[in-house]
Amino acid sequence: MIGRNGHQRWPEALKFVNQFWDELPDKYKYNHGMKCVEKKFPNSDCSVQGFEGIRAQDILPLLTRRFHFELFIGFGNIIDIFVDRAYGHNFDPANQWDRSFIDRVHALDQTEIESGRVKPTHMLAALTKRQVSNTKMHKHLSPEFCLRRTRRWTFPGSY
Repeated sequence: MIGRNGHQRWPEALKFVNQFWDELPDKYKYNHGMKCVEKKFPNSDCSVQGFEGIRAQDILPLLTRRFHFELFIGFGNIIDIFVDRAYGHNFDPANQWDRSFIDRVHALDQTEIESGRVKPTHMLAALTKRQVSNTKMHKHLSPEFCLRRTRRWTFPGSY
């Protein structure tokens, strides 16, 4: 997980999540974990209870400082909300409207990630301590491209 701490959405992704959320009838807003309908998308910090997604936003910057990537695949952000364990069960793959909605969200997610305006929240990677001549990646989505630059990263010398 390389998104925002506690699996929250950063503002640039949250605006799209909220736009799509506003399109949904209430039956799609049922949170299976909390067992309730959420009229407004709750951009909750899951790290507060249960340490879910704790320090997620620190992972990719730390990895790029300490390791070299043989393989890096960064993916998913806006789409996560609509296909995850909380809300994903509300969509039926046999229903045309549901499929079209998920396809639209995914297409926008891909466009925004590839443009760099939204950064991925997941990665698959193979890392090494030795120099790598050519990182395998999807298109131009390198680890460096996928970093969200919000502040200068300074870490204690032990990192």
